[in-house]
Amino acid sequence: MKLLLHNEEFAKPLLEKLFESVNNHKDKDGKIEIYISSNGGKLSVLHAALNLINSNPEIFKIVGYAYLYSSAFEFYMCSLCEKILLPMTSGMFHLSYSSIYLNDRNKPNFASDVSEMEKNKKFYYPHSQNIMKLCEFTNTEIKKVNRGYDLYVQFDRMKEMEAAYIKNFLSN
Repeated sequence: MKLLLHNEEFAKPLLEKLFESVNNHKDKDGKIEIYISSNGGKLSVLHAALNLINSNPEIFKIVGYAYLYSSAFEFYMCSLCEKILLPMTSGMFHLSYSSIYLNDRNKPNFASDVSEMEKNKKFYYPHSQNIMKLCEFTNTEIKKVNRGYDLYVQFDRMKEMEAAYIKNFLSN
């Protein structure tokens, strides 16, 4: 067994730790256990990490503890490997987005911001809606998130969402 601790934002060091662990993994080593508590971070890192884990689910185990917010919430819910959520863990979900800079007329400042705005509309918003559907968010929870609020949930509700995600993902 190899243990990894991740209690920072989702950024390049997380991917580096995961790549190194996979590259050095031997069958006799057992699972790579990732203990995670995070406020979230970059969506690009989240999706790369999920791709790596979901391509090798048999070698990973994720242990969520303390708080799983934003990208960390999605990371935990959408990982297809063995998972454990420790009691007293809380989560937070909100609409996924990439940051853009707007001028005083509420228009993007740079061409790259126009591109990011389009990505938000075409990818991140539908992606967030799909996660809420798979996790069986209630209508009240969906309305709150779609109004731009952060949705905080406690351990018991997270376990319900996790079970719903697994059931709904496998049935698709």
